[in-house]
Amino acid sequence: MGVLMSCRNAKQQKPDTMIDDILEYNGKFVAAEGYTPFVTDKYPSMKLAVLTCMDCRLTELLPRALGLRNGDAKLIKNAGGLVLSLTDSAIRSILVAVYELGVKEVMVVHHSSCGACHMSFGEFLPLMKARGISDGAIGCMREAGVDLDRWLDGFHDTGASVRRTVANIVGHPLMPQDVSVRGFVIDSTTGRLTEVPDDSTARVMDMEERFERVRSARAAGTLSEVRADIAALDGYMASGLWKEDFELDEAGHFPSGLKRGVLSEDALYDLLMQVASE
Repeated sequence: MGVLMSCRNAKQQKPDTMIDDILEYNGKFVAAEGYTPFVTDKYPSMKLAVLTCMDCRLTELLPRALGLRNGDAKLIKNAGGLVLSLTDSAIRSILVAVYELGVKEVMVVHHSSCGACHMSFGEFLPLMKARGISDGAIGCMREAGVDLDRWLDGFHDTGASVRRTVANIVGHPLMPQDVSVRGFVIDSTTGRLTEVPDDSTARVMDMEERFERVRSARAAGTLSEVRADIAALDGYMASGLWKEDFELDEAGHFPSGLKRGVLSEDALYDLLMQVASE
């Protein structure tokens, strides 16, 4: 902290007129008791936390699209809706929500056309210098151990970013295993939510589709058309991933609506044996 404090610019900014306007409005709001419909306590009634982006398009759209009222959930926001490290503010807030406030489910909600896509420190550097940030100030950040390239990096694949953030939450050493964490992308215009399955869920979805295709082909006598699916299913079971997904299912890891007949005990084995004999 000492290194960072020594980097501070002593120049003080003048109060912003817009903030003064907000303060004037606030006085009138309180005097008129405009807060009355929003009175609640600190505990989220839905035992839910939502990690999302600070994008202004989501300010009202996201809670309305999710049907959230004041007091229903803990809304945690940053640029991109990301968890970048074991100690960043987003994961700290989620842990506080879990242990102090009773949260049992976490939604990670990224959005379409996010400004965090493709951003980088290389993009910010000339903008910083144009605003008067010196090489010395940037050097101070590096001396403090901040990897600016990683810290100010964005993402290039929204779905992959959601999966990475979910994995960082689920895999955090202090996160209880009984907390459900799921990832979504919300359309910045319509508010439509699309779930982004984690790697294991995506794998089960893929194998379930292949499983059903092979079963249908066997019944129709057209197994020659699904040889690639048969090979994929055979590799799935032989690799041990089937057992891993089966155990995840037993532990309640997958969404309740997920089709997973392929994980039924002996179903996949029996199908492969029947196919091999024909």
